[in-house]
Amino acid sequence: RMAIALASLLSGIVALYLHLWKLGLTGSLACSGSGGCAYIQGSKYGWFLGVDVALIGTVFYAVLFVAAL
Repeated sequence: RMAIALASLLSGIVALYLHLWKLGLTGSLACSGSGGCAYIQGSKYGWFLGVDVALIGTVFYAVLFVAAL
């Protein structure tokens, strides 16, 4: 259970970082390559039913973290 808690905590932090980037609260995305991260975040695949996918991930990883504890 502790491994699940740790993995969900780390994944939740990454999802929160991506959500904060989309809100304009962080600098540029820290991903390698030709900027594919920013392209996907700004595309239609970055949203699900009008909600930011990174925000959905943050919430569900937080729920998983609490359940694992």
